[in-house]
Amino acid sequence: MLDKEEIRSAIDGAILEVVKASGAAKKSTSESLFVEPQMQLDKDFGLDSLDIMELVNALENRFDIEVSDDIFDTVKTVGELYKYVSITLAQKS
Repeated sequence: MLDKEEIRSAIDGAILEVVKASGAAKKSTSESLFVEPQMQLDKDFGLDSLDIMELVNALENRFDIEVSDDIFDTVKTVGELYKYVSITLAQKS
């Protein structure tokens, strides 16, 4: 099982990949591309619904988990996403 830092690193990487691939970095209010737990996926990274779908796909592939379609109705920040993935992986074990 992955430890907390490995999970965070993988999620951060997935977020940055989606941001770079989508061009959301240009829309982002953040000056440089970095990830902090308090950052909001839509406001700080400029992710739209299609970008969120790409992020879900990346997380499902990376962690071999199923992410609920409506999870981002409640998960708004990177920290909440860390927690969600950690709990989902723990339940899978």
